[in-house]
Amino acid sequence: MECFSDGEDFVAVDGLQLTFQAFQNRACTSVTINDDDMLEQTESFFARINITHPHSHITLGIPSVEITIVNDDEATVGLENTTYTVMENELKLYVCVVVNAPLVDCPIVFPFELLFVATAATAFQGSDYRVRDPTLRFGACAMRQCLTVDIIDNNLIEDAETFNLTLIHLPRGSTDDITLHPTVATVTIEDEDMVIVAFDRTEYSVQETSGSLTICARVVSPGVSCPVTTPLSLTLYVYDRTAVNNSDYVAYRIQTIEFARCSRSACAPRRITFVNNPYDVEVENVETFDLLLTSNFPRVRPDPFIAEVIIHDDSEKAYIRLEQRTFTVTEGVDAAVNICAEIYDPTPDRSSCPVVFHFDINLSVHGEDFPMIFGPCSRRACVSIPIDDDEQLELTKTYTYRLEGAYDLDRRIIIHTAIGTLTVIDDPTDEAVLKLDKVAYIVEEENITITVCVEVDSPAIDTPIDFSFSVLLNTIDGTAVSTYRGDFGALRRRSLYFSVRETRECYNIAITNDDTQEDTETFTVTVSRTYSLDPRIRLEDNVAVVSIVDADIATVEFERTVYIVREKAGQVQLCVAITSRHSYCPVGYDFSLILGADGEDGGANQEDYVSQDTMGDLIIEACHRRQCFSVGIVDTKEVEEEEDFDISLMRNDQLDPLIKIGSRNKTSVTIIDDDTATFGLTEAEYRVDEGHTLTETVCVELLEESGDCVVPFSINVIFNTRDISADSPEDYEALVAVMVRVPPCISLVCVNIETVTDELIEGDEKLYVSLTRGINWDSRILLNHSHSEVTIEDDDAARVTIQNSNYRVSEADRRVTICAQVRNPFPVSPDCELDFSFSVRLVPIAVTAGPSDYGSSATMYFARCTNVACATISIRDDSFMEKAEEEFIVSLQSANTDTRLRVSARTSTVQTTDDDDIAIWLQYSAYTVEESSGRVQVCALINGTSDINSTVRLATISDTAGIGTPSDFDSESHSVTFKPRISRQCVYFNIRDDNIVEEREYFNVTLGRTADLDDRVQLRQTSTTIFILDDDRATVRLDPLVADNTEGRSIELCAVVESASTGCRVEYGFNITFDTRGSADEGEDYSGLQAYLTIPKCRNRQCMTIQITEDQVVEMNETILVSISRSVNSVDYDRSNATITIYDNDNAMVRLKSLYQIEQENVGRASVCAVVNGHPFKSIAFPFYVRFTFNPDSATRPEDFSTTQVDVRYDPVRNEACAQLVVVDTLGVELPESLSVEIELKDDHSAIQISNTQNFGIIEIVDDDVAGIGLERTAYTMSSTAATVEVCLNVSRPEISCPITFPFDIFFNLTTSADVFEVNTTQELSQGEGIEEERRGLYKLLFDSCQKRFCFDVCRRDRTSGDRGRFEMTVTRTPDHGRITEIDSSIGYIEIR
Repeated sequence: MECFSDGEDFVAVDGLQLTFQAFQNRACTSVTINDDDMLEQTESFFARINITHPHSHITLGIPSVEITIVNDDEATVGLENTTYTVMENELKLYVCVVVNAPLVDCPIVFPFELLFVATAATAFQGSDYRVRDPTLRFGACAMRQCLTVDIIDNNLIEDAETFNLTLIHLPRGSTDDITLHPTVATVTIEDEDMVIVAFDRTEYSVQETSGSLTICARVVSPGVSCPVTTPLSLTLYVYDRTAVNNSDYVAYRIQTIEFARCSRSACAPRRITFVNNPYDVEVENVETFDLLLTSNFPRVRPDPFIAEVIIHDDSEKAYIRLEQRTFTVTEGVDAAVNICAEIYDPTPDRSSCPVVFHFDINLSVHGEDFPMIFGPCSRRACVSIPIDDDEQLELTKTYTYRLEGAYDLDRRIIIHTAIGTLTVIDDPTDEAVLKLDKVAYIVEEENITITVCVEVDSPAIDTPIDFSFSVLLNTIDGTAVSTYRGDFGALRRRSLYFSVRETRECYNIAITNDDTQEDTETFTVTVSRTYSLDPRIRLEDNVAVVSIVDADIATVEFERTVYIVREKAGQVQLCVAITSRHSYCPVGYDFSLILGADGEDGGANQEDYVSQDTMGDLIIEACHRRQCFSVGIVDTKEVEEEEDFDISLMRNDQLDPLIKIGSRNKTSVTIIDDDTATFGLTEAEYRVDEGHTLTETVCVELLEESGDCVVPFSINVIFNTRDISADSPEDYEALVAVMVRVPPCISLVCVNIETVTDELIEGDEKLYVSLTRGINWDSRILLNHSHSEVTIEDDDAARVTIQNSNYRVSEADRRVTICAQVRNPFPVSPDCELDFSFSVRLVPIAVTAGPSDYGSSATMYFARCTNVACATISIRDDSFMEKAEEEFIVSLQSANTDTRLRVSARTSTVQTTDDDDIAIWLQYSAYTVEESSGRVQVCALINGTSDINSTVRLATISDTAGIGTPSDFDSESHSVTFKPRISRQCVYFNIRDDNIVEEREYFNVTLGRTADLDDRVQLRQTSTTIFILDDDRATVRLDPLVADNTEGRSIELCAVVESASTGCRVEYGFNITFDTRGSADEGEDYSGLQAYLTIPKCRNRQCMTIQITEDQVVEMNETILVSISRSVNSVDYDRSNATITIYDNDNAMVRLKSLYQIEQENVGRASVCAVVNGHPFKSIAFPFYVRFTFNPDSATRPEDFSTTQVDVRYDPVRNEACAQLVVVDTLGVELPESLSVEIELKDDHSAIQISNTQNFGIIEIVDDDVAGIGLERTAYTMSSTAATVEVCLNVSRPEISCPITFPFDIFFNLTTSADVFEVNTTQELSQGEGIEEERRGLYKLLFDSCQKRFCFDVCRRDRTSGDRGRFEMTVTRTPDHGRITEIDSSIGYIEIR
């Protein structure tokens, strides 16, 4: 058998053997159950059996069994405490429940829940406390859980309150084995709230004629509707100070102020009345007495507990005015001026003592207050205003002085005629001196500016001039000039403005830092007077000299350290570079340097270049950045080696120290000998008659000889001959490798060729002569014309030659005719040179004219016996402009092989004259270019073709552009060459971008001839205009964008021109137009704002002054919105909206017109007004609303009035804002009730304030309703044995639910029958408060509020007396209640029968 569990609740058995004996049908075993003393739920486990030795006849029926363990333990759960006390302001209470099982760690092993039930005693859930979650959840083995109770702090004064919490089971998860004890807890909430009670005002300000005053108190506990839950009584005490009870006022010394439950205010039942003495005609001081408030409740604290009642004497007034309203004094003559004020009497028979107390008023003079003190009964007061002789130059000034009341001035003292004027004339002996702060200024050019200052010289006083003025600054050119690209910026009557009391003003004069090394330059600055300058201001030391010291450094050095030149160049050009920070003009004046030359050993000597003695000084002109000079190279015409010499730069004594010689102060010149010697045969073709010796004719010579000794060494040449048509030795003697030596300095050697005369009739025969290099040949020795032909002419033949050696023809002739003639030394007859015909060819050969200029060859035909023949060569007219003259040659060539004819080698030159022309003109008559493009392209065109170069010149001429500083373009001149087949040439001219906004400018470019321009070239449209469109932009902005000032002052509004330029930004004057809007009105609130503003040329800031009007009108802060609406095209506007705020310096005070007013209930409404002080002297220019807030006091809302808060617009005509208070007529008789009114501004206005002392008032509502009291029956009967009779009184007006709203008393009179009857004063009444016996037979019946019926017992004093008859009884009112009257039924009787 096996048992399965966790081993905590029972002892597990595993493999227990159960043995069945034979014939035994039952076997048992036991399982141990653990008793753990823990409260548990019912648990179970399983036991399973198996057959250890299976048998086929034994089967297992039920293999397992469930065993249930029923828990018999118990547990007790109860409250930790049964009573709890918590303060209301602790806000939290924790009520805890614990499991009572000290010996077991886990008494309850399963979770369970309990429930708290709250029951009210005097504390109620929701108003005094709140149980968050009444269910208390215990987890397994939990020993303690707490309930959270929220305590509500309601700010009410309350007694200690209690409630109960009961602990019960929940149906779910509960068990009977958990015992609950204890289960009930009592919670007591202690109240700690404190109520502050205060007077409704800490100060009661009343007039002597006010009549009476009700003193009220209020509970200060915001946010709580019922701060006091029980009735509350306070004691009011009255104490004299300067006011005396029963003399100045009448009041009860001690009164009780009763607060009903939940009431927030209550008043003393008896009013304080004030005594007004009709014989008191003086203005008196205020009189005061104190009120003290105390409480017997420990948690009721009066704070403040003292209030002051101030009684003002408002029956009399005193009037003050200035004795004299204008004064004129002279500074330095009058030391002071006395200004007096007096009290005057607008009505006769005034008291000799108009004011019985002393008081102060202020005399305000130019912002400074001087007190005027009036003593008691005084009628006049004066103050002495000192006139200071301040030694300042001043204009005549007029000051306004004003009488003003001190802040505590009695309002019965009224100031009339309060404004006067004081004129102060400046001391005529005052004077001031203006001078320049220096008589000489020294400034370095790199400083960019020089500051020139003008000072007011007055050692005795810091601010000698008390008004603004201006002087003029001028500059006069000296060695420094102010022209375009000058040394400084000129001043031409520049105005220098001194504001009030300024003693020093400066102006910056621009110094041009040109980075050019210059001598010290000077100019003059002067100060001169303006037309309006005060004559008392003298000018001294008003001329100063400004010296501009140049500190620029220039460096001079060779551009290159090595120059290589060929000897044939004749000279070498060496250049010196002058550099400084200024790339345009490094040195602004001429200076010189010493040049030195030195040939190195074995190098060039004075025969090869110009000697040092001929060089002298190198003059460098002003502003040159590069200076070149030439050194002559002597061409010796000799073939030599390379030679060197040096040239150096050296200082002279006069050279400025700021001019430095750089590191490249020496340069080397290398002379490369480019001389060559060219040897050649002297003729390209040698002709010799047959039978003659060619002696000294076939020669070799130095060609282009130009020196005495061209080749200073000997050379060897070799001659050879070779047959062509001549044969050697039959026709000549051959030369075979014949070496000829040419000695040094010899330029010509010749050889002889011997011809053989054979007396044969032959044609011309030729041989070939060649020249070759010999041994030791120098490479600089050239061979030219090294081959020549030698023609051996047969002198027996006839010769044909051209007749003329030169022909001249125009291209327009189109042809040229050439003639030849034949000469025969052996003519046939005198008339016939040859007896046969023949022809020759006339062949043209190009020289400067080419084949395109003329035609092809032509044939000349000689007829028999004709000795002259001609042929024509065509000349082509090609419409090209070519060289003025071109030429070609014509020669004769034999047309056959007839040996009897010899064609002469003689040629003839044909010169052709070109008559074509061309025209060049500028492509456009005008160009438009933007300034920022930097350059403009100008093109020229040619209208034809030319085979020659045509060079013209394009140059700039200034017009409107180029005038002024700086220039708008570079002055340039360019040469343009039209080469053949080029029809258009363009050049660029530089445009300067200067960042200055300008109008459209232009300059001209002209087309001109050069010296070598062919006369046949015509120039047309030789000028074009370049219009420069300025694309610079400037921006105008307003400065300042936001400004403000008070009335009577001024604001300077400026337009500022901004651009990339640091100097002049707009080169022409222009206007900007303003749009003006805003709440301020021009003419009324300000002046001086112009509709447009003119900005002069180059002025970068232009201002106008806006004067704010001092108008003594109370206004809201007003604004002027100024915006730029329009400018010129190239000037944009940004930050163009300026806001100017005018702060109003006037103010007004709003107060209640009456601090205490009485209104009748039956009228239905009351008018409550607020007025503005000082309105006759000032006005308010804007509407504003006064907010009236009506707060209940003894009068409640909505029973007595319905208005809570109303906003009323101020009426400037009536100077008041009046609110209508709706008063509810309740028809019941009520005591006078009051409510408070408080005023405030609906919206905040800085210029309007609410009075701190007259912003709170009391409105008393007086009830005019009446009610009557009478007997319910006028006749009562009783038997002689009866002891009592019930008498009832009724209040009239039964239709009203509450005819009399306050407790009151009535007299019931039985004085005539007092011996018979008496009223039972000890009985318990169901209505009414009770009966008091005033005296025998007179009883005071105390009615409760709203009580309509009062019944009481009238008892017989002695029933056995046997009195019979009618006995009178009357009902009369008490003196305190005048509106409770008797009615007809107020008299009755009791009849005893």
